Amino acid sequence: MNKIIFLMFFLIHTSVFAAEDYMSMEVDSQGLGPIKIGMKPSEVSNILGVDITKTKIQYNTGECFSYSLGKHRFGGNVRFLVNKGILSEISINTNKIKTDKGIGTMQPPSAAENSYAGLYKKGTTHYGDILISVEYPDDKTILHFVGSKKYIRYIAIGKEPEINFTEGCL
Repeated sequence: MNKIIFLMFFLIHTSVFAAEDYMSMEVDSQGLGPIKIGMKPSEVSNILGVDITKTKIQYNTGECFSYSLGKHRFGGNVRFLVNKGILSEISINTNKIKTDKGIGTMQPPSAAENSYAGLYKKGTTHYGDILISVEYPDDKTILHFVGSKKYIRYIAIGKEPEINFTEGCL
């Protein structure tokens, strides 16, 4: 009986820990820590210990869904964009998660420019925000830093065309 109670406690504790542990992951050319662009929602859910399809849905257009974890006024700390059953983009809206080069939100765009010198293109978004893009041809992904002259508002890693969608699934 004690073994069963211990096992239940362990499983519940592990799931809760995994769900909160995403805040310590890093963004790299393939995704967010062990969560990789191209995974199925069930694979992402297994890593997190939380069924992402049961989290807050921001957008839903046909086969495109946006799921969020955490509380942030712009759609959660982390948003997963799933299109046609595949994780296509991960957006980061918290300064607790950084890239593998140490860049996070609330830092000036110049920090991203310095860290990704020679690798980035600079432009603007549909809404006129600063857009710094880093392409990873080997992984077929693109890293975006979006914000103002003062600070990076969010970071996104994803594949085309979804990484270039204006807003969520749109």
